[in-house]
Amino acid sequence: MLSIFKKVTSFYLDRFPKRMMDLLKPAIFAVARPIMILAGSKIQVSEYTMYLDARDTTGLSYFICNYMFGAPSLEHLEIKLFLDLIAANSDTVVVDVGSNYGYYTLEACTVLPSEGTVIAIEPDKKVFACLSRSVRYNSLEDRVTLANVAISDTDGEKMMLSCERRESALNKAVAYVPVDSSCTDIVDSRTLDSLTTQYCLPSEHKFVIKIDIEGSEPFAFAGMHEILTTSRGYVVLFEFTPHSVASSGHDPLQFGRSVLKLEPDLIAEIDEVSCTLNPLKVVEDWEELIRRTKLYPRGDTNILVSKNMSLPKSLLDLLP
Repeated sequence: MLSIFKKVTSFYLDRFPKRMMDLLKPAIFAVARPIMILAGSKIQVSEYTMYLDARDTTGLSYFICNYMFGAPSLEHLEIKLFLDLIAANSDTVVVDVGSNYGYYTLEACTVLPSEGTVIAIEPDKKVFACLSRSVRYNSLEDRVTLANVAISDTDGEKMMLSCERRESALNKAVAYVPVDSSCTDIVDSRTLDSLTTQYCLPSEHKFVIKIDIEGSEPFAFAGMHEILTTSRGYVVLFEFTPHSVASSGHDPLQFGRSVLKLEPDLIAEIDEVSCTLNPLKVVEDWEELIRRTKLYPRGDTNILVSKNMSLPKSLLDLLP
């Protein structure tokens, strides 16, 4: 049945423009959902099994994407750089902020030494339940530390997770909530500095950090001051969506300036289309990036920031 579904979906993907595919998406999801349930609501990620929620459109998208393209995400370059950076810095701590169903977390476990640590952070309780199930099923409890919190710039604040972004201080740490859900959920906020301290991981470690929290990345940066200023080295890969950053109450260009002030060794856009890294050295580069992302299909891109870390050849080869 999965092979038939793949052939039918491929037929439409090859023949219809994106606008038509957007119209067909509800029908594709309606067909895919029972197939996903019959398949156990799970997919294979490298050597690990990842559980999904068939009621959630993101879980469903992961399922479809995995069978269509061999991976639950189309950000192939970012995940490759993420893994290559971990492999090149084997003594690092991996932090997955906005872990969702755990794609990056599980992939990190394939390259991190057995004594290595991954902290997987996901605020949505239903998604977190699937993430926890995946960690247990794959016997990764000794390697993956789970946190059902919202990463922000303060500790202990009650954060509202909603499918709609509202102009409210409670909405600072908006992370993924299923778009077909009208419910709200409340979680506690934590800073990355306090969370790593709680898990006895002093800021003097090296860190590889992935952040994807729907425009609230400036809050995460504000809450990891100790990591950014006292660690032996760090790499941060984060999603940059200017309109979402603005919706969270931040100026996207000012956020870019704050990243520049860290004076890292490298700041670059990860260009998935051209498979290159576009350096961001001055404010004007950020201005151009913000203009450019307006033309991207989803209005977002990914940024890599590195300081005092070993950079793999696969990364260096992508620089101009």
